[in-house]
Amino acid sequence: MFVKQIDMAKALELAAKGMEIKVLAPIGQEGGWENLVPDTLQHMLEGVMFFRQEPALEKEILPAVSGDAPEPPVEKTLSDLTKELKQARPAAKGKLDVDIGKMKALREAGWSYAKIADEMRISEGSVYNYLKRAEEEER
Repeated sequence: MFVKQIDMAKALELAAKGMEIKVLAPIGQEGGWENLVPDTLQHMLEGVMFFRQEPALEKEILPAVSGDAPEPPVEKTLSDLTKELKQARPAAKGKLDVDIGKMKALREAGWSYAKIADEMRISEGSVYNYLKRAEEEER
């Protein structure tokens, strides 16, 4: 039988693939080769429990659970949700502040209405209407 020394990472990799790995293990005393006993990695690790540190468990992810039962979610009607949305997003006062000059330049550069709309973060129809009004005002 031919025996070749390998490092721990390789030994564990081969053991994970089911290959029997031979080891020389110390028998309790430090010293030279005379204090090492032949064994197999599988036999040495039999019954051993392995652990790894999980980063997600190092910090609290979920709030601590109290003895009280959680409150059930509140059912809301469509009108309630609409009111909340209007309160959270105040109505626009006047028109949006849109750079029509930029729109004109992009259109003259060959951009489509859809591409300009994406760039300006407005609808394609708004781009068309702004450019149409700007053209009418120039006449």
